[in-house]
Amino acid sequence: MFKLRTILVVLIVTTSIGLAYGQDNASLAAGTRIPANSKIFVNPMDSGFETYIVAAIQKKKIPLVIVNDRANADFEIKGTV
Repeated sequence: MFKLRTILVVLIVTTSIGLAYGQDNASLAAGTRIPANSKIFVNPMDSGFETYIVAAIQKKKIPLVIVNDRANADFEIKGTV
């Protein structure tokens, strides 16, 4: 069960990041990735799901910097659960 939850969280995170990046940078070529060490702000979500997203990013050692202030972020993850 834990592995399934982790896989789902990672899938949601990568999809969310891709969608957020595509919305703000629609003019960029397809397949463009978020640069390593970019600052990411994870918006609060229902049931505290943002904590699972942050934990998955850290556990998988994804090279992103999680920030607590939206103004300091390069990218933002939004979502509902």
